[in-house]
This record gives sequence, structure tokens and C-alpha cells, in this order.
Amino acid sequence: MNTIAMIAAAVMLGLAPVEGAMSVPFAGRTDAVEVASTAKAKKEMRVMVLRPTPEMHCANCEKRIKENIRFEAGVKKIVTDREKQTVAITYDASKTNVEQISKAFAKIGYEVALLDDKPASQTKK
Repeated sequence: MNTIAMIAAAVMLGLAPVEGAMSVPFAGRTDAVEVASTAKAKKEMRVMVLRPTPEMHCANCEKRIKENIRFEAGVKKIVTDREKQTVAITYDASKTNVEQISKAFAKIGYEVALLDDKPASQTKK
């Protein structure tokens, strides 16, 4: 774990660095590192496939979806397909879910139908 990540984890936990430890800011402290690595291990990447209504009929429709939905917590990747009228979203299930992403679509004027939702490890690459 790099120094910046360790400092960030310690600040979030309210820990102070050990005095005199310049090169190793949290010498002897493993609690911050353990919490950070545990949080990292809990990521559950999933891929959902949605069909938006109204249909995406142009590049601007795709752009509107991508530019707005990408700001939702946990969204990692968005792939639109105008021909099939689908939107595939790779997301971290520990940070968001289908309901929250559906609400995000509603904010920009779309209703969505869930076609598929499965772990990212089960999708074709």
C-alpha cells in the first residue's frame, strides 16, 4: 500500500502517525492497513443490462446517459448499444444497486427495464 493511501486510511480512522517515523508514517500500526485492505476485498463487481424508455435514437441520447449515470456512486463502466437499445453498466454492488441506478435514470427522463444483472466474472470479455 502506498504512503498516500495509508495516510488517507489513517485520517479516516482518526489515527495519528508514530512520532519520528518519516519514511513509514504509521510504523507499527497495522489497523489502518487492515481496514483499507478489508474494504478493498469487499468490492463485488456486477454488470446490469437495462433497456431505457424512451429509446436511444441518436448519439446525443447515448451521451446524455453516459454523462449523467457515470456520476452515480459505484458505477465503473457504461456501454450503450443503440441498435439493441441496451445499456450495460458495470458497478460495485457494495456502493450502489439496481434501484439507485434506476432512480438516476429517472432524474434524466428515462424509465428502465432490467434485462440482466450478474457478477462481472460471469460476463463475456
